[in-house]
Amino acid sequence: DRHLLDHQRALDVMEKLDFISGDSFGAIGNSLGGRGVMYLSAFDERVATAVSSTGISPHFNNIVRHRTGQSSPLLKLSDPAEPVRRVPWDYHELIALCAPRALLALESHVDNCNPNCWPGMQCFYHASEVYKLLGHPERLTMVTHGDGHDTPPDLREFAYTWLDRFLK
Repeated sequence: DRHLLDHQRALDVMEKLDFISGDSFGAIGNSLGGRGVMYLSAFDERVATAVSSTGISPHFNNIVRHRTGQSSPLLKLSDPAEPVRRVPWDYHELIALCAPRALLALESHVDNCNPNCWPGMQCFYHASEVYKLLGHPERLTMVTHGDGHDTPPDLREFAYTWLDRFLK
């Protein structure tokens, strides 16, 4: 995915800057950016902690993607000659790949882009089993709110505190 590659190159550049210390990073993003930080956390071990705001939206129920025909390029991993009988992967697997790195999900239960929050909560719950197996259930947290497809200021402050907690 192009976004993942771009984010990894940004980490490469940041590692070389004199005023940046340490070899672990935190990432935060909203919506597509929230999905991006989950990919980055899943596939780049330099990311110690990530905050995804309104970024969990399972493929099978995201009405915006169905309505607009948008989907993740990573969904196209199956053979194009074969009929698609099921989505080859979904968000519980992406979240599980982030383990044991810390991940905070800020999800709205009144999101016009993803109005059915229950499948996202189920994905999160299933992925939490991997964190438990690895002995770090405290590194995975979900907070739900009613402020739509955005991150309200008080939750943004909570997210910054979360990042600090796992970066220190």
